[in-house]
Amino acid sequence: MSIPIYMIPKTQAEHKACRRSADWRINNLYSVVDKAGCKIKFRQNPIQRRAYIEAHGQDVYLKSRRHGITTGKCIEIFDQAFHNADQSCGIIAHTQAAAWAIFAKKIRMPYESLPEFIRKDNPAVELSQSHIKFQNGSVIRVAVSFQSDTLQRLHVSELGPLCAKFPLRAAVLFSDTFPAVHPEEGGMISVESTAEGGAGPFYDICQQARADTKKAELTGIPLTILQWKFHFFSWQADPTNIAESTGIEKQEKTVVYFNELRTKHDVDLAPEQKAWYGIKKDGAGGLKRRMKQHYPSTPDEAFEQSVDGAVYTEEMIDAYDQGRIGCFPWVRAEPVYTFWDLGISKGNACCVGFVQFIRDQIRIIDYYECENRGMTYHVPQVLGRPYSWQPNEPFAYVPHDIMKRDPVTAVPMYDSCISLGLRVHKIPAPRNKDADGIESVRKMFDRICINQMSTEDCNNIHGQYDGTDRLIKALSWYRYEWDDDKKIWSRTPTHDWASNAADMLQTLGLAVAYHAIGGKYRGSDYIVAGYTENMPSDGDYNPLTYGAHGSRKRA
Repeated sequence: MSIPIYMIPKTQAEHKACRRSADWRINNLYSVVDKAGCKIKFRQNPIQRRAYIEAHGQDVYLKSRRHGITTGKCIEIFDQAFHNADQSCGIIAHTQAAAWAIFAKKIRMPYESLPEFIRKDNPAVELSQSHIKFQNGSVIRVAVSFQSDTLQRLHVSELGPLCAKFPLRAAVLFSDTFPAVHPEEGGMISVESTAEGGAGPFYDICQQARADTKKAELTGIPLTILQWKFHFFSWQADPTNIAESTGIEKQEKTVVYFNELRTKHDVDLAPEQKAWYGIKKDGAGGLKRRMKQHYPSTPDEAFEQSVDGAVYTEEMIDAYDQGRIGCFPWVRAEPVYTFWDLGISKGNACCVGFVQFIRDQIRIIDYYECENRGMTYHVPQVLGRPYSWQPNEPFAYVPHDIMKRDPVTAVPMYDSCISLGLRVHKIPAPRNKDADGIESVRKMFDRICINQMSTEDCNNIHGQYDGTDRLIKALSWYRYEWDDDKKIWSRTPTHDWASNAADMLQTLGLAVAYHAIGGKYRGSDYIVAGYTENMPSDGDYNPLTYGAHGSRKRA
Protein backbone atom coordinates (compact mmCIF):
# COMPACT_ATOMS: atom_id res chain seq x y z
CA MET A 1 0.00 0.00 0.00
CA SER A 2 1.01 3.65 -0.45
CA ILE A 3 2.44 5.18 2.72
CA PRO A 4 1.65 8.89 3.30
CA ILE A 5 4.96 10.67 3.81
CA TYR A 6 3.85 12.28 7.08
CA MET A 7 2.11 9.21 8.51
CA ILE A 8 2.69 8.64 12.24
CA PRO A 9 2.92 4.86 12.77
CA LYS A 10 1.02 3.58 15.80
CA THR A 11 1.94 -0.10 15.69
CA GLN A 12 5.08 -2.10 15.08
CA ALA A 13 3.62 -3.39 11.81
CA GLU A 14 2.88 0.17 10.64
CA HIS A 15 6.40 1.22 11.59
CA LYS A 16 7.92 -1.60 9.55
CA ALA A 17 5.70 -0.69 6.60
CA CYS A 18 6.73 2.97 6.87
CA ARG A 19 10.42 2.09 6.98
CA ARG A 20 10.07 0.23 3.66
CA SER A 21 9.10 3.54 2.00
CA ALA A 22 12.00 5.81 0.98
CA ASP A 23 9.55 8.73 0.82
CA TRP A 24 8.54 8.22 4.43
CA ARG A 25 12.09 7.60 5.68
CA ILE A 26 13.45 10.78 4.04
CA ASN A 27 10.75 12.92 5.65
CA ASN A 28 10.63 11.32 9.10
CA LEU A 29 13.81 9.55 10.17
CA TYR A 30 16.63 12.06 9.80
CA SER A 31 17.80 15.28 11.43
CA VAL A 32 20.04 17.99 10.01
CA VAL A 33 21.59 21.27 11.16
CA ASP A 34 19.62 24.22 9.80
CA LYS A 35 20.89 27.66 8.69
CA ALA A 36 20.64 28.93 12.28
CA GLY A 37 22.87 26.10 13.52
CA CYS A 38 20.02 24.26 15.21
CA LYS A 39 19.31 20.54 15.01
CA ILE A 40 15.94 20.00 13.33
CA LYS A 41 13.94 17.11 11.94
CA PHE A 42 14.40 17.08 8.17
CA ARG A 43 11.33 17.37 6.02
CA GLN A 44 11.44 18.29 2.35
CA ASN A 45 10.44 21.86 1.61
CA PRO A 46 8.44 22.45 -1.61
CA ILE A 47 11.58 22.94 -3.75
CA GLN A 48 13.35 19.90 -2.30
CA ARG A 49 10.20 17.88 -2.90
CA ARG A 50 10.04 18.96 -6.53
CA ALA A 51 13.72 18.19 -7.03
CA TYR A 52 13.11 14.70 -5.61
CA ILE A 53 9.94 13.89 -7.55
CA GLU A 54 11.05 15.41 -10.87
CA ALA A 55 14.54 13.83 -10.85
CA HIS A 56 15.55 12.18 -14.11
CA GLY A 57 18.84 10.51 -13.17
CA GLN A 58 21.21 13.11 -14.60
CA ASP A 59 19.95 16.44 -13.31
CA VAL A 60 21.33 19.96 -13.32
CA TYR A 61 19.76 22.51 -10.98
CA LEU A 62 20.20 26.21 -11.70
CA LYS A 63 18.84 27.99 -8.66
CA SER A 64 18.70 30.97 -6.39
CA ARG A 65 20.03 30.87 -2.85
CA ARG A 66 18.45 29.18 0.18
CA HIS A 67 16.45 26.43 -1.50
CA GLY A 68 18.36 23.63 0.23
CA ILE A 69 18.96 21.51 -2.88
CA THR A 70 22.24 20.09 -1.55
CA THR A 71 20.67 19.31 1.82
CA GLY A 72 17.85 17.43 0.14
CA LYS A 73 20.22 15.48 -2.12
CA CYS A 74 22.49 14.58 0.81
CA ILE A 75 19.55 13.10 2.71
CA GLU A 76 18.53 11.13 -0.39
CA ILE A 77 22.09 9.82 -0.74
CA PHE A 78 22.32 8.91 2.95
CA ASP A 79 19.03 7.04 2.76
CA GLN A 80 20.12 5.15 -0.35
CA ALA A 81 23.46 4.10 1.16
CA PHE A 82 22.05 3.14 4.56
CA HIS A 83 19.25 0.99 3.20
CA ASN A 84 21.01 -0.56 0.18
CA ALA A 85 24.14 -2.68 0.26
CA ASP A 86 27.40 -1.92 -1.53
CA GLN A 87 26.53 1.59 -2.66
CA SER A 88 29.45 3.91 -3.42
CA CYS A 89 28.22 7.49 -3.08
CA GLY A 90 30.07 10.77 -3.42
CA ILE A 91 29.38 14.43 -2.74
CA ILE A 92 31.69 17.07 -4.18
CA ALA A 93 32.02 20.53 -2.62
CA HIS A 94 33.95 23.43 -4.13
CA THR A 95 36.16 23.95 -1.03
CA GLN A 96 37.53 21.67 1.66
CA ALA A 97 35.83 23.66 4.40
CA ALA A 98 32.50 23.28 2.61
CA ALA A 99 33.13 19.53 2.24
CA TRP A 100 33.73 19.10 5.98
CA ALA A 101 30.65 21.19 6.81
CA ILE A 102 28.43 19.20 4.43
CA PHE A 103 29.62 15.91 5.92
CA ALA A 104 29.15 17.05 9.51
CA LYS A 105 25.71 18.64 9.06
CA LYS A 106 24.13 16.57 6.31
CA ILE A 107 25.68 13.07 6.60
CA ARG A 108 27.07 12.52 10.11
CA MET A 109 24.17 14.29 11.81
CA PRO A 110 21.48 12.17 10.07
CA TYR A 111 23.35 9.02 11.09
CA GLU A 112 23.86 10.00 14.71
CA SER A 113 20.27 11.22 15.04
CA LEU A 114 18.78 7.87 14.01
CA PRO A 115 17.07 5.90 16.77
CA GLU A 116 19.56 3.49 18.27
CA PHE A 117 17.60 0.38 17.29
CA ILE A 118 17.77 1.47 13.62
CA ARG A 119 21.51 2.30 13.80
CA LYS A 120 22.18 -1.17 15.21
CA ASP A 121 20.70 -2.73 12.06
CA ASN A 122 23.50 -1.17 9.99
CA PRO A 123 26.17 0.50 12.15
CA ALA A 124 29.06 2.57 10.85
CA VAL A 125 32.27 0.56 10.72
CA GLU A 126 34.32 3.59 9.61
CA LEU A 127 33.57 7.20 10.48
CA SER A 128 35.88 10.15 9.86
CA GLN A 129 35.69 13.84 9.09
CA SER A 130 34.79 13.19 5.47
CA HIS A 131 33.55 9.63 4.96
CA ILE A 132 31.36 6.96 6.50
CA LYS A 133 31.24 3.25 5.74
CA PHE A 134 28.36 1.09 6.89
CA GLN A 135 28.29 -2.58 7.82
CA ASN A 136 26.33 -3.30 4.62
CA GLY A 137 29.35 -2.22 2.55
CA SER A 138 27.97 1.14 1.44
CA VAL A 139 30.22 4.20 1.59
CA ILE A 140 29.56 7.95 1.46
CA ARG A 141 32.46 10.32 0.92
CA VAL A 142 32.43 14.10 0.79
CA ALA A 143 35.46 15.63 -0.92
CA VAL A 144 36.59 18.30 -3.36
CA SER A 145 37.41 15.77 -6.08
CA PHE A 146 37.04 12.08 -6.98
CA GLN A 147 39.11 10.15 -9.49
CA SER A 148 38.69 6.68 -11.02
CA ASP A 149 36.03 5.48 -8.56
CA THR A 150 32.87 3.78 -9.78
CA LEU A 151 29.96 5.56 -8.12
CA GLN A 152 26.29 4.68 -7.86
CA ARG A 153 25.34 8.17 -6.73
CA LEU A 154 27.09 11.54 -7.14
CA HIS A 155 26.07 15.05 -6.15
CA VAL A 156 28.08 18.18 -6.96
CA SER A 157 27.44 21.31 -4.93
CA GLU A 158 28.14 24.81 -6.32
CA LEU A 159 29.62 23.66 -9.63
CA GLY A 160 29.73 27.26 -10.92
CA PRO A 161 32.22 28.57 -8.32
CA LEU A 162 34.16 25.30 -8.52
CA CYS A 163 34.70 25.75 -12.28
CA ALA A 164 35.64 29.42 -11.87
CA LYS A 165 38.15 29.03 -9.05
CA PHE A 166 39.50 25.55 -9.70
CA PRO A 167 39.53 24.87 -13.46
CA LEU A 168 41.86 21.87 -13.18
CA ARG A 169 39.59 20.24 -10.63
CA ALA A 170 36.60 20.95 -12.88
CA ALA A 171 38.40 19.31 -15.79
CA VAL A 172 38.91 16.14 -13.70
CA LEU A 173 35.23 16.20 -12.76
CA PHE A 174 34.06 16.22 -16.36
CA SER A 175 36.71 13.89 -17.78
CA ASP A 176 37.02 11.34 -14.94
CA THR A 177 34.36 11.60 -12.22
CA PHE A 178 31.19 11.94 -14.31
CA PRO A 179 32.14 8.96 -16.53
CA ALA A 180 32.56 6.86 -13.35
CA VAL A 181 28.78 7.04 -12.82
CA HIS A 182 26.85 4.77 -15.19
CA PRO A 183 23.23 5.91 -15.70
CA GLU A 184 22.54 2.87 -17.88
CA GLU A 185 23.17 0.73 -14.78
CA GLY A 186 21.11 2.89 -12.44
CA GLY A 187 23.77 5.43 -11.48
CA MET A 188 22.54 8.94 -10.70
CA ILE A 189 24.22 12.36 -10.91
CA SER A 190 22.87 15.67 -9.64
CA VAL A 191 24.58 19.05 -10.04
CA GLU A 192 23.44 22.29 -8.44
CA SER A 193 24.72 25.84 -8.39
CA THR A 194 23.92 29.47 -8.64
CA ALA A 195 25.14 30.95 -11.91
CA GLU A 196 28.74 31.99 -12.30
CA GLY A 197 28.98 34.06 -15.46
CA GLY A 198 27.66 33.47 -18.96
CA ALA A 199 30.38 30.99 -19.90
CA GLY A 200 32.32 28.05 -18.54
CA PRO A 201 31.48 24.38 -17.94
CA PHE A 202 28.47 24.99 -15.67
CA TYR A 203 26.98 27.43 -18.19
CA ASP A 204 27.57 24.94 -21.01
CA ILE A 205 25.96 22.01 -19.21
CA CYS A 206 22.96 24.18 -18.29
CA GLN A 207 22.48 25.39 -21.86
CA GLN A 208 22.67 21.91 -23.36
CA ALA A 209 20.40 20.41 -20.70
CA ARG A 210 17.94 23.28 -21.10
CA ALA A 211 17.77 22.78 -24.87
CA ASP A 212 17.37 19.00 -24.55
CA THR A 213 14.71 19.34 -21.85
CA LYS A 214 12.73 21.89 -23.86
CA LYS A 215 12.89 19.69 -26.96
CA ALA A 216 11.63 16.71 -24.96
CA GLU A 217 8.71 18.77 -23.65
CA LEU A 218 7.76 20.04 -27.12
CA THR A 219 8.09 16.73 -28.93
CA GLY A 220 6.80 14.47 -26.20
CA ILE A 221 9.85 12.26 -26.66
CA PRO A 222 11.40 11.58 -23.22
CA LEU A 223 15.03 12.33 -22.49
CA THR A 224 17.35 9.36 -22.76
CA ILE A 225 19.06 8.12 -19.61
CA LEU A 226 22.33 9.65 -20.87
CA GLN A 227 20.88 13.15 -21.32
CA TRP A 228 20.78 15.80 -18.62
CA LYS A 229 17.51 17.26 -17.40
CA PHE A 230 17.42 20.99 -16.64
CA HIS A 231 15.68 22.36 -13.55
CA PHE A 232 15.39 26.03 -12.59
CA PHE A 233 14.25 27.29 -9.19
CA SER A 234 13.84 31.06 -8.99
CA TRP A 235 13.76 33.17 -5.86
CA GLN A 236 10.00 33.70 -6.18
CA ALA A 237 9.48 29.93 -6.00
CA ASP A 238 10.34 30.13 -2.29
CA PRO A 239 7.17 31.13 -0.40
CA THR A 240 9.25 32.52 2.48
CA ASN A 241 10.75 35.26 0.27
CA ILE A 242 8.26 37.93 1.32
CA ALA A 243 8.38 41.10 3.42
CA GLU A 244 5.93 43.69 4.72
CA SER A 245 5.38 46.08 1.82
CA THR A 246 4.13 49.06 3.80
CA GLY A 247 6.62 51.92 3.86
CA ILE A 248 9.10 50.29 1.48
CA GLU A 249 10.53 52.86 -0.94
CA LYS A 250 10.48 51.56 -4.50
CA GLN A 251 13.53 52.28 -6.67
CA GLU A 252 12.63 53.40 -10.18
CA LYS A 253 14.88 50.77 -11.83
CA THR A 254 13.34 48.02 -9.71
CA VAL A 255 9.81 49.08 -10.68
CA VAL A 256 10.80 48.96 -14.35
CA TYR A 257 12.33 45.53 -13.76
CA PHE A 258 9.11 44.17 -12.22
CA ASN A 259 7.12 45.52 -15.18
CA GLU A 260 9.46 43.77 -17.61
CA LEU A 261 9.10 40.50 -15.70
CA ARG A 262 5.34 40.75 -16.02
CA THR A 263 5.19 41.76 -19.68
CA LYS A 264 8.08 39.73 -21.09
CA HIS A 265 8.15 36.65 -18.86
CA ASP A 266 4.60 36.50 -17.43
CA VAL A 267 5.99 36.68 -13.88
CA ASP A 268 3.47 38.56 -11.77
CA LEU A 269 4.77 39.24 -8.26
CA ALA A 270 2.80 40.00 -5.12
CA PRO A 271 3.51 43.28 -3.28
CA GLU A 272 5.19 41.33 -0.45
CA GLN A 273 7.51 39.61 -2.94
CA LYS A 274 8.42 42.94 -4.54
CA ALA A 275 9.15 44.37 -1.10
CA TRP A 276 11.42 41.43 -0.24
CA TYR A 277 13.29 41.76 -3.53
CA GLY A 278 13.75 45.50 -3.10
CA ILE A 279 15.15 45.14 0.43
CA LYS A 280 17.41 42.26 -0.56
CA LYS A 281 18.75 44.21 -3.50
CA ASP A 282 18.84 47.86 -2.45
CA GLY A 283 18.48 47.78 1.34
CA ALA A 284 21.30 48.19 3.83
CA GLY A 285 23.85 45.50 3.08
CA GLY A 286 21.90 44.55 -0.04
CA LEU A 287 23.33 42.59 -2.94
CA LYS A 288 22.95 45.46 -5.41
CA ARG A 289 24.32 44.31 -8.77
CA ARG A 290 24.86 40.78 -7.51
CA MET A 291 21.11 40.28 -7.04
CA LYS A 292 20.46 38.58 -10.37
CA GLN A 293 23.29 36.13 -9.79
CA HIS A 294 22.16 35.06 -6.32
CA TYR A 295 18.41 35.51 -6.75
CA PRO A 296 17.53 35.22 -10.46
CA SER A 297 13.96 35.49 -11.70
CA THR A 298 14.65 33.72 -15.01
CA PRO A 299 17.37 31.34 -16.24
CA ASP A 300 18.73 33.89 -18.73
CA GLU A 301 19.27 36.67 -16.23
CA ALA A 302 21.08 34.25 -13.90
CA PHE A 303 23.98 34.23 -16.34
CA GLU A 304 24.11 37.99 -17.01
CA GLN A 305 26.39 38.52 -14.03
CA SER A 306 30.08 37.97 -14.71
CA VAL A 307 31.93 35.21 -12.92
CA ASP A 308 33.32 35.90 -9.43
CA GLY A 309 36.74 37.50 -9.78
CA ALA A 310 35.93 38.65 -13.32
CA VAL A 311 38.10 41.45 -14.66
CA TYR A 312 35.20 43.33 -16.25
CA THR A 313 32.39 42.61 -13.77
CA GLU A 314 31.08 46.16 -13.39
CA GLU A 315 31.62 46.98 -17.05
CA MET A 316 29.62 43.98 -18.28
CA ILE A 317 26.79 44.65 -15.81
CA ASP A 318 26.57 48.24 -17.06
CA ALA A 319 26.62 47.05 -20.68
CA TYR A 320 23.64 44.79 -20.01
CA ASP A 321 21.76 47.33 -17.90
CA GLN A 322 22.25 50.11 -20.46
CA GLY A 323 21.28 47.97 -23.42
CA ARG A 324 24.72 48.08 -25.03
CA ILE A 325 24.64 44.34 -25.71
CA GLY A 326 21.99 43.76 -28.33
CA CYS A 327 21.25 44.79 -31.91
CA PHE A 328 24.04 47.01 -33.30
CA PRO A 329 24.31 45.86 -36.92
CA TRP A 330 26.81 46.81 -39.57
CA VAL A 331 26.36 50.35 -40.89
CA ARG A 332 27.20 49.80 -44.55
CA ALA A 333 28.09 53.43 -45.28
CA GLU A 334 30.84 53.45 -42.66
CA PRO A 335 34.25 51.75 -42.69
CA VAL A 336 35.06 48.74 -40.54
CA TYR A 337 38.30 48.36 -38.57
CA THR A 338 39.75 45.15 -37.20
CA PHE A 339 41.56 44.59 -33.91
CA TRP A 340 43.62 41.46 -33.38
CA ASP A 341 45.11 39.10 -30.86
CA LEU A 342 47.49 36.91 -32.82
CA GLY A 343 47.47 33.68 -30.83
CA ILE A 344 51.08 32.84 -31.62
CA SER A 345 51.77 29.92 -29.28
CA LYS A 346 50.21 26.51 -29.85
CA GLY A 347 46.65 26.21 -28.60
CA ASN A 348 46.09 29.98 -28.48
CA ALA A 349 43.37 31.27 -30.77
CA CYS A 350 43.74 34.14 -33.20
CA CYS A 351 40.93 36.56 -32.37
CA VAL A 352 39.67 39.45 -34.48
CA GLY A 353 37.06 42.03 -33.54
CA PHE A 354 35.29 43.97 -36.32
CA VAL A 355 34.59 47.48 -35.11
CA GLN A 356 32.80 50.60 -36.33
CA PHE A 357 32.99 54.02 -34.71
CA ILE A 358 29.48 55.47 -34.92
CA ARG A 359 29.19 58.86 -33.25
CA ASP A 360 30.50 58.27 -29.72
CA GLN A 361 29.90 54.52 -29.85
CA ILE A 362 32.54 51.86 -30.36
CA ARG A 363 30.47 49.14 -32.01
CA ILE A 364 31.82 45.60 -32.12
CA ILE A 365 29.69 44.28 -34.96
CA ASP A 366 31.38 40.92 -35.59
CA TYR A 367 33.96 38.55 -34.17
CA TYR A 368 36.28 35.86 -35.55
CA GLU A 369 38.19 33.23 -33.61
CA CYS A 370 40.24 30.28 -34.83
CA GLU A 371 43.21 28.36 -33.44
CA ASN A 372 46.05 26.21 -34.77
CA ARG A 373 46.20 28.12 -38.07
CA GLY A 374 48.66 30.61 -39.52
CA MET A 375 48.19 34.12 -40.87
CA THR A 376 47.93 32.77 -44.40
CA TYR A 377 44.62 31.26 -43.26
CA HIS A 378 43.35 34.01 -40.94
CA VAL A 379 43.89 36.99 -43.24
CA PRO A 380 41.79 35.66 -46.16
CA GLN A 381 39.04 34.74 -43.67
CA VAL A 382 38.96 38.33 -42.43
CA LEU A 383 39.26 39.98 -45.84
CA GLY A 384 36.58 37.67 -47.20
CA ARG A 385 33.90 39.25 -45.05
CA PRO A 386 31.67 41.74 -46.86
CA TYR A 387 32.83 44.85 -45.04
CA SER A 388 34.16 48.14 -46.41
CA TRP A 389 37.64 49.07 -45.23
CA GLN A 390 38.98 52.60 -44.98
CA PRO A 391 40.73 53.24 -48.32
CA ASN A 392 44.49 53.92 -48.34
CA GLU A 393 44.76 53.71 -44.57
CA PRO A 394 45.53 50.91 -42.09
CA PHE A 395 42.42 49.07 -40.98
CA ALA A 396 44.00 46.15 -39.10
CA TYR A 397 45.29 47.07 -35.64
CA VAL A 398 47.65 44.43 -34.34
CA PRO A 399 49.76 43.95 -31.18
CA HIS A 400 53.52 44.43 -31.18
CA ASP A 401 54.26 40.72 -31.61
CA ILE A 402 53.20 40.92 -35.26
CA MET A 403 56.94 40.99 -36.02
CA LYS A 404 57.41 37.45 -34.71
CA ARG A 405 57.51 34.46 -37.01
CA ASP A 406 54.31 32.62 -37.81
CA PRO A 407 54.36 29.31 -35.88
CA VAL A 408 52.82 27.57 -38.91
CA THR A 409 54.81 29.00 -41.84
CA ALA A 410 57.92 30.32 -39.98
CA VAL A 411 57.56 33.55 -42.01
CA PRO A 412 57.33 36.84 -40.07
CA MET A 413 53.63 37.47 -39.56
CA TYR A 414 54.00 41.10 -40.60
CA ASP A 415 55.36 40.02 -43.99
CA SER A 416 52.52 37.55 -44.48
CA CYS A 417 49.91 40.19 -43.65
CA ILE A 418 51.34 42.75 -46.05
CA SER A 419 51.69 40.24 -48.88
CA LEU A 420 48.05 39.20 -48.44
CA GLY A 421 46.76 42.76 -48.61
CA LEU A 422 46.19 43.51 -44.94
CA ARG A 423 47.06 47.12 -44.12
CA VAL A 424 48.36 46.94 -40.58
CA HIS A 425 48.96 49.42 -37.81
CA LYS A 426 51.15 48.08 -35.00
CA ILE A 427 50.14 49.06 -31.47
CA PRO A 428 53.09 49.29 -29.08
CA ALA A 429 53.12 47.11 -25.99
CA PRO A 430 51.89 48.76 -22.77
CA ARG A 431 54.33 49.20 -19.92
CA ASN A 432 52.32 46.68 -17.91
CA LYS A 433 50.05 44.42 -19.91
CA ASP A 434 47.76 43.38 -17.10
CA ALA A 435 47.47 46.83 -15.55
CA ASP A 436 47.77 49.35 -18.40
CA GLY A 437 46.13 47.14 -21.00
CA ILE A 438 43.13 46.31 -18.82
CA GLU A 439 42.82 49.91 -17.69
CA SER A 440 42.70 51.10 -21.31
CA VAL A 441 39.73 48.79 -21.88
CA ARG A 442 37.95 49.99 -18.75
CA LYS A 443 38.31 53.62 -19.78
CA MET A 444 36.53 53.05 -23.09
CA PHE A 445 34.05 50.37 -21.98
CA ASP A 446 31.17 52.80 -21.48
CA ARG A 447 31.37 53.50 -25.24
CA ILE A 448 31.39 49.84 -26.28
CA CYS A 449 28.28 48.35 -27.88
CA ILE A 450 28.32 44.69 -28.90
CA ASN A 451 26.15 43.42 -31.71
CA GLN A 452 24.87 40.18 -30.19
CA MET A 453 25.20 37.66 -33.00
CA SER A 454 24.90 33.97 -32.23
CA THR A 455 27.06 31.23 -33.67
CA GLU A 456 24.10 30.14 -35.80
CA ASP A 457 23.67 33.65 -37.22
CA CYS A 458 27.38 33.87 -37.90
CA ASN A 459 27.37 30.51 -39.65
CA ASN A 460 24.59 31.71 -41.92
CA ILE A 461 26.45 34.88 -42.81
CA HIS A 462 30.10 33.89 -42.92
CA GLY A 463 30.37 30.13 -42.73
CA GLN A 464 32.41 30.56 -39.55
CA TYR A 465 31.77 29.01 -36.16
CA ASP A 466 32.00 32.09 -33.95
CA GLY A 467 29.61 34.94 -33.42
CA THR A 468 29.90 37.78 -30.95
CA ASP A 469 28.18 35.51 -28.40
CA ARG A 470 31.60 33.88 -28.04
CA LEU A 471 33.16 37.28 -27.30
CA ILE A 472 30.43 38.16 -24.78
CA LYS A 473 30.98 34.86 -22.97
CA ALA A 474 34.73 35.43 -22.92
CA LEU A 475 34.40 38.92 -21.43
CA SER A 476 32.08 37.55 -18.73
CA TRP A 477 34.45 34.66 -17.96
CA TYR A 478 37.82 36.50 -18.16
CA ARG A 479 38.92 36.51 -14.53
CA TYR A 480 41.82 36.82 -12.13
CA GLU A 481 43.65 33.79 -10.77
CA TRP A 482 42.29 32.42 -7.49
CA ASP A 483 44.95 32.12 -4.76
CA ASP A 484 43.65 29.26 -2.63
CA ASP A 485 46.35 29.78 0.01
CA LYS A 486 45.48 33.43 0.63
CA LYS A 487 41.80 32.93 -0.27
CA ILE A 488 41.82 35.98 -2.54
CA TRP A 489 41.78 36.76 -6.22
CA SER A 490 45.23 37.67 -7.47
CA ARG A 491 45.93 40.62 -9.77
CA THR A 492 47.03 38.34 -12.61
CA PRO A 493 44.30 37.24 -15.05
CA THR A 494 43.91 33.55 -15.77
CA HIS A 495 45.33 32.50 -19.12
CA ASP A 496 42.67 30.35 -20.76
CA TRP A 497 40.29 30.42 -23.72
CA ALA A 498 38.71 33.69 -22.56
CA SER A 499 42.02 35.58 -22.32
CA ASN A 500 42.50 35.48 -26.10
CA ALA A 501 39.35 37.50 -26.77
CA ALA A 502 40.18 39.81 -23.85
CA ASP A 503 43.64 40.46 -25.35
CA MET A 504 41.97 41.40 -28.62
CA LEU A 505 39.92 43.96 -26.71
CA GLN A 506 43.14 45.28 -25.15
CA THR A 507 44.46 45.98 -28.66
CA LEU A 508 41.33 48.07 -29.26
CA GLY A 509 41.65 49.76 -25.87
CA LEU A 510 45.29 50.68 -26.43
CA ALA A 511 44.55 51.97 -29.93
CA VAL A 512 41.91 54.29 -28.50
CA ALA A 513 44.12 55.27 -25.54
CA TYR A 514 47.02 56.14 -27.88
CA HIS A 515 44.62 58.10 -30.11
CA ALA A 516 45.53 55.86 -33.00
CA ILE A 517 41.83 55.59 -33.75
CA GLY A 518 38.44 56.31 -32.29
CA GLY A 519 38.67 60.08 -31.92
CA LYS A 520 35.57 62.19 -31.41
CA TYR A 521 33.29 63.17 -34.26
CA ARG A 522 33.69 66.63 -35.68
CA GLY A 523 30.33 67.64 -37.13
CA SER A 524 29.67 64.56 -39.27
CA ASP A 525 29.23 60.83 -39.09
CA TYR A 526 32.89 60.21 -39.95
CA ILE A 527 35.41 59.48 -37.25
CA VAL A 528 38.59 61.45 -36.78
CA ALA A 529 41.54 59.12 -36.51
CA GLY A 530 44.86 60.00 -34.93
CA TYR A 531 47.38 59.18 -37.63
CA THR A 532 50.41 61.49 -37.89
CA GLU A 533 51.68 62.90 -41.17
CA ASN A 534 55.19 61.56 -40.48
CA MET A 535 54.07 58.11 -39.34
CA PRO A 536 56.52 55.30 -40.28
CA SER A 537 55.59 53.44 -43.45
CA ASP A 538 54.79 50.23 -41.56
CA GLY A 539 52.27 52.04 -39.37
CA ASP A 540 54.33 51.56 -36.20
CA TYR A 541 52.74 54.34 -34.18
CA ASN A 542 54.21 55.28 -30.83
CA PRO A 543 52.63 58.24 -29.04
CA LEU A 544 55.81 58.88 -27.07
CA THR A 545 57.71 59.52 -30.33
CA TYR A 546 55.12 61.18 -32.52
CA GLY A 547 52.87 62.85 -29.99
CA ALA A 548 49.63 61.67 -28.48
CA HIS A 549 47.38 63.28 -31.11
CA GLY A 550 49.54 64.13 -34.10
CA SER A 551 48.19 65.90 -37.17
CA ARG A 552 44.65 64.72 -37.63
CA LYS A 553 42.85 63.91 -40.82
CA ARG A 554 39.55 62.24 -41.54
CA ALA A 555 39.47 58.45 -41.66
